[in-house]
Amino acid sequence: MKKLLTMTCVLFAAGTAHAGIPLLNVSCTDKYEVHADEGGPVFINGKETQLKKINDDYYEATGSGITVSIAINPDGSPNVSYTGKHGINGICQASESGKGSNSSNRSSAAQDSAPGLQDLVGARGSSGEQALQERGYKFVKGEKSGGASYTNWRNTHTGQCIIVRTADGRYESLVKAPDADCQDGAAESAPAEGFNEHGSRFATVCGVIVDGKTYRYKCTVEGAAPGGSGKTVVHYPDQNITLNWRGGKRVGVEFEGMKTQQTTFSTSEGSTQFVFEGKTYFYTSDPGAAEMEVKHFHSQ
Repeated sequence: MKKLLTMTCVLFAAGTAHAGIPLLNVSCTDKYEVHADEGGPVFINGKETQLKKINDDYYEATGSGITVSIAINPDGSPNVSYTGKHGINGICQASESGKGSNSSNRSSAAQDSAPGLQDLVGARGSSGEQALQERGYKFVKGEKSGGASYTNWRNTHTGQCIIVRTADGRYESLVKAPDADCQDGAAESAPAEGFNEHGSRFATVCGVIVDGKTYRYKCTVEGAAPGGSGKTVVHYPDQNITLNWRGGKRVGVEFEGMKTQQTTFSTSEGSTQFVFEGKTYFYTSDPGAAEMEVKHFHSQ
């Protein structure tokens, strides 16, 4: 009986399906053919991929040197795009083999690259955030999966929703997303590990500069992106600092047991800093850059 249960578990693990994956028959350039039956798995050039579920409406399949992004529209039709090495990306089109059925034709609604933003592919996360804000985009929420982070932004003028994929501290892709993905708290599935409903939570490096000497610590940050809607809490080893974003470059700084004081902040190369009572405090605010900083941490 024990042997039978073990075999059943192995078979179940090997054949795990994802209910949200639709029927796919698309080509990502003339080099990559992507196929999936309803529920998955996803194959690239006949080889099964590593599939990650970002939320109920967004999946990523990695294999054969590329990552295929699958976004599910409200009507159930998929938008499909790909990202390769060195930030190469594009739209996947319905393949000739898939044009014979109505189900396969749904794949022709390929995921579009976000217009007017493709010059940001390869940009550092902090520089990209500043550029997005200058172009009228407002941060909505973020998630992290594997070695990449995903942030949702909405254009305050047009209402366009986009998803930005960041890895190794740089923007890898910026694509259009369904409007529901940019509604506050819109994700119906549980947030990815390390995140909460107020924004992101990740390990980082923070510190303070006193009399020209820099002190660095391993910290945790959670909440909104710098300048975003809401607040951010930076957990130093000996205290918590709450940052209440006021719009523009203004921020209310609150140390534990102290009243909130108003000051200004700046963000550059993935690091955010502010001055409080003559001391400069800072933390690595870009999730990708923070991952690298923690990995190579040194206190001085």
